Amino acid sequence: MVLIKSLFFFSLFTINDIPDGIKELFSYHYNKNSFDQELAKRSLDVFIEAFDPDHSYFLWSEVKPMLNASGKWIDFTRRSFANGTFDSFIEIQKFFEQAIERRILFEKEAIRELSEKTFADMHKIAAIQYDPYPANFVQLKAKIKAEIAYFTAREVLVGKHNYEKVKHKIFSYFQKKQREKELEYAERGPALEEHFFSIHVLKAVAASMDAHTRFFSPDEKREMRQALSKDYSGIGVVIRDSMEGLVIQRVIENSPAAHAGVQAKDIILRIDGQDLAPLYFREAIELLSGRNYTKVRLQIQRGDQNFEVALTRAPILSPESQAQVTIFPFGTGTIAAIRLDGFFDNEQGNSATQQLESAINSAQKGEDLKAVILDLRRNTGGFLTQAAKVCSIFTGGGPIVLARYGNGQISVVKEKTGSPVYSGPLIVLISKLSASASEIVAQTLKEYGVAIIVGDVNSYGKGSMQFQTITADDPYCYAVTVAKYYTISGASVQLKGVQSDIVVPTELSQIPIGEQFLKYPLGYDTITHNLKQLPIAKKDEISQVFSFYQLQNKSSKIRNWIGKLRSFSEKRELRQDVIDPALFEAQEIARDLVMLLNTSQNQQ
Repeated sequence: MVLIKSLFFFSLFTINDIPDGIKELFSYHYNKNSFDQELAKRSLDVFIEAFDPDHSYFLWSEVKPMLNASGKWIDFTRRSFANGTFDSFIEIQKFFEQAIERRILFEKEAIRELSEKTFADMHKIAAIQYDPYPANFVQLKAKIKAEIAYFTAREVLVGKHNYEKVKHKIFSYFQKKQREKELEYAERGPALEEHFFSIHVLKAVAASMDAHTRFFSPDEKREMRQALSKDYSGIGVVIRDSMEGLVIQRVIENSPAAHAGVQAKDIILRIDGQDLAPLYFREAIELLSGRNYTKVRLQIQRGDQNFEVALTRAPILSPESQAQVTIFPFGTGTIAAIRLDGFFDNEQGNSATQQLESAINSAQKGEDLKAVILDLRRNTGGFLTQAAKVCSIFTGGGPIVLARYGNGQISVVKEKTGSPVYSGPLIVLISKLSASASEIVAQTLKEYGVAIIVGDVNSYGKGSMQFQTITADDPYCYAVTVAKYYTISGASVQLKGVQSDIVVPTELSQIPIGEQFLKYPLGYDTITHNLKQLPIAKKDEISQVFSFYQLQNKSSKIRNWIGKLRSFSEKRELRQDVIDPALFEAQEIARDLVMLLNTSQNQQ
C-alpha cells in the first residue's frame, strides 16, 4: 500500500455518524463522489459477504434478491442512504441475527451426528462442498457438517491427537471459534449493536469504492499502525489460538519473553491470574497487550510443568523492521543480498531508508562490494516518502513518480539530488507479492537504468495511492484512494505490475495473487491520457520528466546486458536443492553481470 501521512479526526460512531464518514470518503476519493446504483449494489454485496464469507449461513434464495442489480433492495438501499436511515442495512442485520440463531441449531444437530462417526467418516464428510451458496436447507446442514468435520480432522492431524479422546473437546473449540466470528453481529445490547453496525456499514461503503479504500475498526487500526511503522511493543512472542490455550509459536530474540526463558510451544493458561479458557482469542490478546514498561504475569504450561513468569513489556525490534543481509563471497569481493520487507518509518527513528543505507555501508566496509541484490519479494508496500528515499540511495535523487488525482491535477514526487550511496551493479528481486511502494521502487530503478528486475513474470499490480488516517491519534480511521501513480516513463503498474527483465519463478509464481483478483480494482491507463487540460507550466514539468527518463534509459550501463544475462539464466536449470532457489539464481545473474561489465571494461 502506498500511503500519505496525515491527521484526521473521527469520533465514536453511531448511525448518525455514518453519513459524515461517507461524505468524507467521497470528498477524497479518486473517482467516486456519490452513492449511485453501482455503489448501492456493491455495498450490499460487501456487507453480506463480510458476514458470510464462507456462504454457510444463508441459502441462495435468501440473498439473491438483495444482490439483484435491478431489484428492490438496490432502490431501497439508495433511498435509505439518501434519508440517512440506512434501513436496508438494518433489515439485513436482522437477517444476520436470525441466521446466527439458525446456524447454532444446525451446528448442534451436526455435532450430534458427527460424534457417532469414525475418523475415516470425518474425512469423507469434510470433502462435501456447496459453492457459492447452498440451494436448500439439506445442503446448508451438509455444508455446516462438512465445516465441522474438516476442522476436526485438521486439529487431530496437526495436533497428533487420539480422535476418540479429543473429538468432543474439538467440537466445543469449533463452536467457540464460530461464536467469536459472530461476536460483532450478535445481540449484545443496543449501544454495542449500533456501534458495530455503524462500523460494518462504513466498511461496506468504503470497500465498494475500489479495491483499496477501507474503513478500519480500532483493533484493525492498531494492527495497521504497527504493520506500517514496524513499531511493536509487548513481551515479544508470536502466538496462536488452540484448544489448550494460547500457544507460543515463536519468541523474538532479545525480547522480555526471551530473557525470561519463555520458549516456543509453551502454552499460556492465565494472564495476571485470569483464566483464558472461557475467553475468546481477541480478549486474551487484549490482556496480553499493554503499554511499554508495565508488568504482566503469565501462568505457563510446558509439558508436565506448570509455572508463573513475571515480565515487563518493552519496545520490540521485530525482524520485519530490519534489513536482513546475506553476504556471498565472489572472487576478491562479495555480493550483498539485502531483504527489505516494508517501507516503514516510526517514531523511534527506525526507517526502511536508514536500515538499507546502514546495510549497504556495512557491506562496503573492508570489502569490495561487487553487486547488490535488493530483495523485495515479501514487500507489500508502505510509505511513499520512504520508497522515494530508498530510490535515491541508488539514483542520487530526482523525480520518482507522477501522481494523478481525481480532478485531473498531476504532481511530481521528487527527491533532492545528490550522490548515490551505491552505484554498482544492482539486481531487484520481486515476486507476485511485491506491491505498491515496492513496485514504485522496482520500476523507478528500472527506468533510471540502474537495476535489472528478476523474479516472477510480474509483480502485484497496485498503481494507486491512499490518503490515510492510520497514523493519527483518534480512535477510528480509514484509507481512501486519492490518486493513481505513474513512473517517470509515464507508465502505470496498475493491474499489469512491474515486468521482470529475467523471469525467475518464486514459490508464489503459480498462486493467483495480484490486483486483478481483487474486487473493484481501478482500470489501467497511462499518464499521457488527458494532458490537454493541464496548465502549460505543468505540461512543461511533465515533459521534462519524460526527457529525463529518455536520457537515463539511454545512458544505462547494465541494462544493455539483459539479453545475454537472460540467455545465461535460461540455460541454467533453477536449483531446487538449495534453500532459496530464486535468491540463488539472482546471485548467479549478479555474478554474470559483474563479469560481463569487467570484460567490457577491460576491452575498452
